[in-house]
Amino acid sequence: MRTPAAQPRPAGPPGRLIPGVLQGVEFAPGTARLASGSYVVLDSLVRILLADPSLRVEVSAHTDNSGTAGANLHLTNLQAEAVKNYLVTKGVPFQQVVARGFGATVPLTPDTTPRGRAANRRVEVRPSAAGP
Repeated sequence: MRTPAAQPRPAGPPGRLIPGVLQGVEFAPGTARLASGSYVVLDSLVRILLADPSLRVEVSAHTDNSGTAGANLHLTNLQAEAVKNYLVTKGVPFQQVVARGFGATVPLTPDTTPRGRAANRRVEVRPSAAGP
């Protein structure tokens, strides 16, 4: 399950978190194994988090409605944790990142077309008001 190729995010002014979809963060189909192209985007997020230790973020993983609700939730929990683990291996304190999987419960678009399903398979990052 791959999302369409896109430009890496977070973008914008250097050192500033842009909440939303982390364009370019992908996984091998049906797994929590990060695709190699994901690291450029995640390294950008690492720099932002290391520059501002007070910034807490939630990393959320989402999928389309293929498969069962339980399997999708489990997969997205693993994917969100994989992103968090990568950030931590790069020096981000684990307390700075909350990882959550949502399965297919928060779609961006209807899952009625291949393009819609691809858009729903995503990783997002948002500021978190509280630590883990």
